[in-house]
Amino acid sequence: MALIQEEWKYPAYRLILAGIPLFLAAVVISVLTHDCVHIIADKYFCSAAEGPARLEIYGEGHSVCGASSLAAALWTLILAFVSFAFYIRNPNNMFAGLLAFVNSSLRLPETLTVFWQLFSLKKEILSTDDSIALSLLNLKDPAPSVVILCFFSMITVFLAATVVHDTKKVPWKWLLALSLLALLYPLENILRDVLTNLSYQML
Repeated sequence: MALIQEEWKYPAYRLILAGIPLFLAAVVISVLTHDCVHIIADKYFCSAAEGPARLEIYGEGHSVCGASSLAAALWTLILAFVSFAFYIRNPNNMFAGLLAFVNSSLRLPETLTVFWQLFSLKKEILSTDDSIALSLLNLKDPAPSVVILCFFSMITVFLAATVVHDTKKVPWKWLLALSLLALLYPLENILRDVLTNLSYQML
């Protein structure tokens, strides 16, 4: 009778030595491409915008219009799907898995915060790409916005959960995924502070 062999797992030293740099690289790629989309959209679609559209203040400290936030939100979704497809084609690649996980969950806390604020009908809504892009619809009833954010959140959560579920070589994968998820938002803020300081020094 053949014995069922336990599937091989990454050793702890490899997860630390290779996983941490690859995780940081995935965060950098996600944040940089997101900001590049903002810069391009600001230049080509928002340069002529005036009035309230230019008074929106984005988290990084620069003003944006609704078109820029819409482009960035759409890019987030596209990048999540592209990263997920890359991971499906390379399921044993650690960087592919981390890239898919990061791109599908990096902006999830902001999206869920805006979703909850709209759902609970609070007047003050967090200024994010999602909320600014939804303001383009100019809807008096928040129900459609809640449905859109709910759909967007379900897609990103599904992608992130699928990546974790299909990752076979990482021990304690769900606990590790929750730990990485808790680190994503602080890392994003630290990276944006570093990029802001570098840009000021270069100018």
